[in-house]
Amino acid sequence: MRIGPALENAVHVGARHAVLWRTGAVPTLYARSLAAYERLPAAAARAESLRRLRRLLAHAMARVPYYRRVLAPLGLDSRPLASLDEIVGLPLLGREELRRAGPTLFADWPHRIGARKDATGGSTGAPVEFLRSPMQLAVVAADEAGNTTRQQRSVLIDLVPPVLSFTSPAQGARLNAAAF
Repeated sequence: MRIGPALENAVHVGARHAVLWRTGAVPTLYARSLAAYERLPAAAARAESLRRLRRLLAHAMARVPYYRRVLAPLGLDSRPLASLDEIVGLPLLGREELRRAGPTLFADWPHRIGARKDATGGSTGAPVEFLRSPMQLAVVAADEAGNTTRQQRSVLIDLVPPVLSFTSPAQGARLNAAAF
Protein backbone atom coordinates (compact mmCIF):
# COMPACT_ATOMS: atom_id res chain seq x y z
CA MET A 1 0.00 0.00 0.00
CA ARG A 2 1.32 3.46 -0.92
CA ILE A 3 0.77 6.33 1.50
CA GLY A 4 0.12 9.83 0.24
CA PRO A 5 2.82 12.53 0.12
CA ALA A 6 1.26 14.53 2.97
CA LEU A 7 1.29 11.55 5.35
CA GLU A 8 4.76 10.55 4.16
CA ASN A 9 6.02 14.07 4.92
CA ALA A 10 4.28 14.07 8.35
CA VAL A 11 5.98 10.79 9.25
CA HIS A 12 9.36 12.15 8.12
CA VAL A 13 8.93 15.44 10.04
CA GLY A 14 7.71 13.62 13.18
CA ALA A 15 10.58 11.13 13.10
CA ARG A 16 13.17 13.85 12.47
CA HIS A 17 11.77 15.94 15.34
CA ALA A 18 11.83 12.95 17.71
CA VAL A 19 15.45 12.19 16.79
CA LEU A 20 16.49 15.82 17.28
CA TRP A 21 14.90 15.88 20.75
CA ARG A 22 16.42 12.54 21.73
CA THR A 23 19.90 13.65 20.74
CA GLY A 24 19.59 16.91 22.65
CA ALA A 25 19.90 19.00 19.47
CA VAL A 26 16.60 20.84 19.90
CA PRO A 27 17.14 21.96 23.53
CA THR A 28 20.69 23.04 22.70
CA LEU A 29 19.58 25.01 19.64
CA TYR A 30 16.75 26.60 21.62
CA ALA A 31 19.12 27.67 24.41
CA ARG A 32 21.52 29.20 21.88
CA SER A 33 18.67 30.96 20.09
CA LEU A 34 17.35 32.39 23.37
CA ALA A 35 20.80 33.61 24.41
CA ALA A 36 21.26 35.35 21.02
CA TYR A 37 17.79 36.92 21.28
CA GLU A 38 18.56 38.39 24.70
CA ARG A 39 21.57 40.27 23.24
CA LEU A 40 19.59 41.94 20.42
CA PRO A 41 18.93 45.69 20.37
CA ALA A 42 15.28 46.62 21.14
CA ALA A 43 14.18 47.15 17.50
CA ALA A 44 15.78 43.90 16.38
CA ALA A 45 14.20 42.06 19.34
CA ARG A 46 10.73 43.36 18.31
CA ALA A 47 11.34 42.25 14.72
CA GLU A 48 12.49 38.82 15.91
CA SER A 49 9.49 38.55 18.26
CA LEU A 50 7.16 39.29 15.34
CA ARG A 51 8.93 36.70 13.18
CA ARG A 52 8.63 34.05 15.91
CA LEU A 53 4.98 34.92 16.61
CA ARG A 54 4.17 34.64 12.89
CA ARG A 55 5.86 31.23 12.83
CA LEU A 56 3.95 30.09 15.94
CA LEU A 57 0.61 31.26 14.53
CA ALA A 58 1.33 29.56 11.19
CA HIS A 59 2.12 26.33 13.06
CA ALA A 60 -1.06 26.66 15.14
CA MET A 61 -3.14 27.23 12.00
CA ALA A 62 -1.54 24.25 10.26
CA ARG A 63 -1.66 21.78 13.15
CA VAL A 64 -4.37 22.71 15.68
CA PRO A 65 -8.06 22.53 14.65
CA TYR A 66 -9.13 25.04 17.33
CA TYR A 67 -6.74 27.72 16.08
CA ARG A 68 -7.73 27.11 12.46
CA ARG A 69 -11.31 27.87 13.52
CA VAL A 70 -10.65 30.99 15.66
CA LEU A 71 -7.83 32.59 13.66
CA ALA A 72 -9.34 32.23 10.18
CA PRO A 73 -12.04 34.90 10.83
CA LEU A 74 -9.19 37.31 11.68
CA GLY A 75 -7.73 36.73 8.22
CA LEU A 76 -4.66 34.99 9.64
CA ASP A 77 -5.20 32.01 7.37
CA SER A 78 -4.26 34.18 4.37
CA ARG A 79 -1.79 36.71 5.81
CA PRO A 80 0.71 36.98 8.66
CA LEU A 81 0.45 39.54 11.46
CA ALA A 82 1.49 42.96 10.19
CA SER A 83 2.92 44.06 13.56
CA LEU A 84 3.08 43.12 17.23
CA ASP A 85 0.31 45.67 17.84
CA GLU A 86 -2.14 43.16 16.35
CA ILE A 87 -1.67 40.89 19.37
CA VAL A 88 -4.51 42.74 21.11
CA GLY A 89 -6.90 41.34 18.48
CA LEU A 90 -5.96 37.73 19.10
CA PRO A 91 -8.57 35.74 21.05
CA LEU A 92 -7.78 34.85 24.65
CA LEU A 93 -8.08 31.24 25.74
CA GLY A 94 -9.75 31.14 29.15
CA ARG A 95 -10.57 28.13 31.28
CA GLU A 96 -14.16 27.77 30.02
CA GLU A 97 -13.09 28.03 26.38
CA LEU A 98 -10.34 25.51 27.13
CA ARG A 99 -12.98 23.06 28.40
CA ARG A 100 -15.34 23.69 25.49
CA ALA A 101 -12.61 23.32 22.87
CA GLY A 102 -11.46 20.00 24.33
CA PRO A 103 -9.59 17.77 21.86
CA THR A 104 -9.74 20.42 19.10
CA LEU A 105 -6.82 22.03 20.98
CA PHE A 106 -4.65 18.94 20.51
CA ALA A 107 -2.19 19.29 17.64
CA ASP A 108 -2.70 16.99 14.69
CA TRP A 109 -0.55 13.88 14.44
CA PRO A 110 2.53 13.41 14.32
CA HIS A 111 2.98 15.87 17.20
CA ARG A 112 1.11 13.49 19.51
CA ILE A 113 3.76 10.75 19.28
CA GLY A 114 4.52 9.52 22.78
CA ALA A 115 1.94 11.84 24.38
CA ARG A 116 -0.71 10.62 26.79
CA LYS A 117 -3.99 12.13 27.85
CA ASP A 118 -4.10 13.70 31.31
CA ALA A 119 -6.40 16.07 33.17
CA THR A 120 -6.32 18.69 35.89
CA GLY A 121 -7.75 17.78 39.27
CA GLY A 122 -10.84 19.89 38.69
CA SER A 123 -10.51 21.73 42.00
CA THR A 124 -12.03 24.90 40.53
CA GLY A 125 -14.80 23.09 38.65
CA ALA A 126 -14.72 20.43 35.94
CA PRO A 127 -11.33 18.89 35.07
CA VAL A 128 -9.57 20.08 31.90
CA GLU A 129 -8.03 17.43 29.64
CA PHE A 130 -4.63 17.94 28.00
CA LEU A 131 -1.84 15.92 26.43
CA ARG A 132 1.40 15.36 28.32
CA SER A 133 4.43 14.78 26.08
CA PRO A 134 7.70 13.09 27.06
CA MET A 135 10.55 15.43 27.97
CA GLN A 136 14.21 14.94 27.17
CA LEU A 137 16.58 15.50 30.05
CA ALA A 138 20.31 15.71 29.44
CA VAL A 139 23.01 15.98 32.08
CA VAL A 140 26.61 16.78 31.27
CA ALA A 141 29.17 16.25 34.01
CA ALA A 142 32.75 17.52 33.86
CA ASP A 143 35.69 17.03 36.17
CA GLU A 144 38.54 19.48 36.82
CA ALA A 145 40.66 17.83 34.12
CA GLY A 146 38.02 18.68 31.51
CA ASN A 147 36.73 15.14 31.01
CA THR A 148 33.02 15.15 30.30
CA THR A 149 30.26 12.62 30.10
CA ARG A 150 26.69 13.04 28.95
CA GLN A 151 23.62 11.06 29.91
CA GLN A 152 20.21 11.63 28.39
CA ARG A 153 16.83 10.19 29.30
CA SER A 154 13.30 10.55 28.01
CA VAL A 155 10.93 10.98 30.92
CA LEU A 156 7.21 11.43 31.31
CA ILE A 157 6.49 13.24 34.55
CA ASP A 158 3.74 11.42 36.42
CA LEU A 159 1.83 13.85 38.60
CA VAL A 160 -0.52 11.20 40.01
CA PRO A 161 0.43 10.60 43.65
CA PRO A 162 0.81 6.98 44.78
CA VAL A 163 -2.04 5.32 46.62
CA LEU A 164 -1.09 3.95 50.03
CA SER A 165 -2.69 0.77 51.24
CA PHE A 166 -2.13 -0.60 54.76
CA THR A 167 -2.53 -4.35 55.22
CA SER A 168 -1.18 -4.55 58.74
CA PRO A 169 -2.12 -3.96 61.47
CA ALA A 170 -5.78 -4.72 60.93
CA GLN A 171 -8.22 -1.85 61.33
CA GLY A 172 -9.22 -1.41 64.97
CA ALA A 173 -6.27 -3.45 66.30
CA ARG A 174 -4.66 -2.28 69.56
CA LEU A 175 -0.89 -2.17 69.62
CA ASN A 176 1.63 -1.60 72.37
CA ALA A 177 5.26 -0.44 72.14
CA ALA A 178 6.52 -4.05 72.07
CA ALA A 179 4.70 -4.58 68.73
CA PHE A 180 7.02 -2.10 67.04
